[in-house]
Amino acid sequence: MRKNNTQNTMTGGIGWFSSFMLIVNNITGPGLVVMPLVFAQGGWVLAVASLGVCMAVSFGCGLMLLEAVRSVPGNKGFSGAVEIGELIEGGVSRRWAWVLTAILIASFHMNLIASILEASQTLDAMLTQYFPNQSCALEIHPAQRFTCHPTHNSTEAHPTDSPYGDSYVISLGYILIMATTIPLSRWDIDGNIHVQNAAFFLMNVVLMYWCVAGYFEGPGSKDGVPSFGSSTSIIPGTILFNFAFVTTLPSWAAEKHPSVGVKSVLWSAGWFSTVLFAVVGLLPAFYWDFSTGSADLLTVLLNGKTTSGFTKVTAYAFPLITVVTSIPIYSIVIRKNLVSARICSQPAGFFWGAIFPWMVSVPLYAGSMLESIADWSGAFITIPLNFILPAYFFLATIKDTPEEESSDEELIHVEDAETDPDESDCESQSTPAAASVIDWSRFFASRSAARTAIWTFIALCAASNVAAVSVKFVALAEGSREG
Repeated sequence: MRKNNTQNTMTGGIGWFSSFMLIVNNITGPGLVVMPLVFAQGGWVLAVASLGVCMAVSFGCGLMLLEAVRSVPGNKGFSGAVEIGELIEGGVSRRWAWVLTAILIASFHMNLIASILEASQTLDAMLTQYFPNQSCALEIHPAQRFTCHPTHNSTEAHPTDSPYGDSYVISLGYILIMATTIPLSRWDIDGNIHVQNAAFFLMNVVLMYWCVAGYFEGPGSKDGVPSFGSSTSIIPGTILFNFAFVTTLPSWAAEKHPSVGVKSVLWSAGWFSTVLFAVVGLLPAFYWDFSTGSADLLTVLLNGKTTSGFTKVTAYAFPLITVVTSIPIYSIVIRKNLVSARICSQPAGFFWGAIFPWMVSVPLYAGSMLESIADWSGAFITIPLNFILPAYFFLATIKDTPEEESSDEELIHVEDAETDPDESDCESQSTPAAASVIDWSRFFASRSAARTAIWTFIALCAASNVAAVSVKFVALAEGSREG
């Protein structure tokens, strides 16, 4: 693995609680409002089991990826600005590096575009609800015109997330969200941390309110939440999409405070997010009817006949206080990866991270593309990038680590090594730098056993990815025959 030549200009000032809230915000996001649909159509047993498995696997893969990043020469203690794109460049051939980097950036763009769609569509729905004559859009397809009246709202017969139906538009909500998030994308993650903290608290307040209000306002599901649903194909891709956060961890690690323990933050944030997914998926699925259609929770709340005015306001506000804040984070991660891998300059990285996704979002705005993006990108991209690649790069750390570094005297846990920021200069220079994120010798008797286990894990992930994609295509073929 080649030496890191990237100069780190970060102050490393993100503390434990800010790190916890940042990672929870990265895990939750656009996929959160699709969870009631997953529980209602896929069944709560498989949904809860999939959440637990995905959390455990993503936690382990996050540790493996960060250990691989930490092992890059010049990046001990995450002192260098090493991104996963740089790992790809130094870990595989140049031809494969271009392919994998393209897939990586495409994955970030999928998450970013899903956030853009959810935020823009919800803000447009609010504007058309309260200011119907002032909420205008430039329609591009099928007609070319300015319109101040949505042409097709969501109905039970034709559920759609866009207030403009299937028309391609550049809407007022789209422009307002773009004007808000692009300036934030010019900062680093540390510069956005106060926005992330505020979003975390407001998100949890809104979610708790929905869980309580649904008991009084929701019409109730026709058949309740099934143990095993009739459409289990929606489960793998959508839940995997929610845990597509592993590849963003190196950007956080480069800016965290040296005293922040990696394992404690990831473990706490992972379990908190898993419980949140389960509660938000289960309770609204009881309170509202998701048995048919493909509309997400926000669309159901906004179009519900029994939903109170205040609940609709919170539904409008949810993307503005949560999803909008994820847009600059993904833009920053895209820019940092492109620059770190020396693919483009800072200005070009800003364009691909902060401008290009908005251009692509225009044709995807129509209809109910949010659920489709979460479902299909989760099935195709999440496992290779967030599970297989971290395990593969972790293999290099086992191979390249000298035998004596595996001894109990020299392998120090991150939490023990990084808990006291006031230690002497000598200790702070040696202990955090030598600390391992994950110690393979605690689980395996030899390197060969560790490598065999990692390769077995990679093979299982690859098989799971093939199975998830196959399930999607089988469901698509059955739907085509029924249609």
